[in-house]
Amino acid sequence: MHRAELFVLSTGSWRSVCSGDLCYEHYGFDSLPVFVNWAAHWVAFDLRKDCVCILAFDIVGEVFRDISLPNHQIDVILRTDVPIIVLGKSLAVILYEAVFTSVKTIGTNHV
Repeated sequence: MHRAELFVLSTGSWRSVCSGDLCYEHYGFDSLPVFVNWAAHWVAFDLRKDCVCILAFDIVGEVFRDISLPNHQIDVILRTDVPIIVLGKSLAVILYEAVFTSVKTIGTNHV
């Protein structure tokens, strides 16, 4: 079960901010949220729809909503880092293909 809790600075305690089960998982390894229009935005995986989306948490209303990505272009198998940024007055999800090359270790003899 996924749920969300909010840390309240004035009371120094945690409280639930939504009822029910959140059906999303954080997507990517190191991506941080971006803040636009009083909402935090992450790239997330929607477990119900089996696709990647933008998950927004409205800080004022304390509610979650999702935003579909155009054409669902993210390969859900790779689970690579997918950064989200603010570009002007818009959100942008950066997709790139990471190319990994093999690294060979050359052994040395120590005398």
